[in-house]
Amino acid sequence: MEYAYQNRPREKRNVIQLHTYELTLTSGATQRVIPYPDIIEVRLNKKRNLYSLYLRTLSFGTIYVTSQSFGPDGKRIDQSRAYQTFTRVLHLHLLEKSKADYYTGPSLSATLGKFGALLSVTTIFYVVNDYYQILPGNPLMATLLLLASGTLLLAALQFNRWPKTYNPTTIPLHMLPSAI
Repeated sequence: MEYAYQNRPREKRNVIQLHTYELTLTSGATQRVIPYPDIIEVRLNKKRNLYSLYLRTLSFGTIYVTSQSFGPDGKRIDQSRAYQTFTRVLHLHLLEKSKADYYTGPSLSATLGKFGALLSVTTIFYVVNDYYQILPGNPLMATLLLLASGTLLLAALQFNRWPKTYNPTTIPLHMLPSAI
């Protein structure tokens, strides 16, 4: 099976071919052969009408596959049906030939990275507020209020998108384009 996609308008068109024991990723003149046992993580994600799949490999880093492509004029082309078929066939290949972990939603490390950035910002805020007395009152209380509200905001943005595991034989349907 072959699936072609393009993540951004000015990016080269990528083609993934699924073979019996490996997949071949072609981007321009570059071609990489990735054996299925090298795939250690599959992550499905959805943002509005864009479905994406992250393949984390041992030797080749992360491969980002989307349900879109772009025409010569830069206009977005939806490839939902082909993406859905590709995702299902890939899962069937990986089921037998790989010990990959399967997740939906953003990675936990990305979420923790956002929280780390929030901690850095609140620390800088505390130091600056303590030195310049920008806000009246106790600078520690203002910083804790900022940290609490930032944490609530992060939790609200992640509310329905916490990382979840799934079985490759039962792919979550909300992470695939509808077949209609």
